[in-house]
Amino acid sequence: MIQRIEEPRPDYMFLKFEGDGSISTMTEKTKNEKIREAVFRIFNLTFENRKRDGSLFQYFETGGIAYLVKRGDEHLITLKGLYWLRERGYIQVKHFLHEMEKIGVKSKLLRMDIRRAYFADRANEPLADLKKGFWIMKSSAESVYYPETINRDFPDSSGALFRSSQFDVNLYNKTRQLGVFEKRIKRLKTEDKKRRLQIAINRHKELYGDKEVFRFELKLKTPESASPFLSDILRKVDEADFCYGVLEAFNASYPMKKGKQESKTYKLFFQRGIYEKKKQRTSRSTKSTPKN
Repeated sequence: MIQRIEEPRPDYMFLKFEGDGSISTMTEKTKNEKIREAVFRIFNLTFENRKRDGSLFQYFETGGIAYLVKRGDEHLITLKGLYWLRERGYIQVKHFLHEMEKIGVKSKLLRMDIRRAYFADRANEPLADLKKGFWIMKSSAESVYYPETINRDFPDSSGALFRSSQFDVNLYNKTRQLGVFEKRIKRLKTEDKKRRLQIAINRHKELYGDKEVFRFELKLKTPESASPFLSDILRKVDEADFCYGVLEAFNASYPMKKGKQESKTYKLFFQRGIYEKKKQRTSRSTKSTPKN
């Protein structure tokens, strides 16, 4: 049974921006130069964040941000989970897209993940109706449901997965995952990687303490499924409103149904607001005390 579902947040974005092969002049910078300057300024990157890789022209990474320039004209920005712990992460993306629009750069959203934390008896509760004859409508023909996903560090199931060519719905035990992170930190030699994992652990403990928390993730895996929402980032006022817009649009296209009956449990994760299970009222019958 699901007791609580928290507000959604972005968890991953993979963006592409097309520059041009023009040469800068004394009076005008190229689009490539303008893109790089905007990336450095808005996302706080510098040449100190440059990583060495012989196969790539330029590659920069820090704090959940990976910025790759291929062939000089194709700019790829990956914003991973750690990035979205920033207080102003969404505003930075919004600001950057406005900058790209002003200089006439074509933008594309190649992949996007939206997540919601939830509390339940088991991780697979949101997809449990799939074992009762329900199915996620319009998903690809090769779609498959894995009712149990096993982590090698735990003997019992810690999640579930619905996989389609266009999207995934992934469920897992976030608290257990952070336990795995703590073990990984002890094995890692790179201080930067240790620091990233520790930030995620500290943030989780700050929010939830020792409570067992599960994670619902909607992954829009293709440009066709993700890119229609790119313009929404420019239009939506805040992060929560943007996420709810994505979730509502997705569920309108891919509801979970059995005939005409819709899964109420699954639908909860696409509705607005924090969900709290209503407490059942217990009525007590009072007997009248006999008069002496």
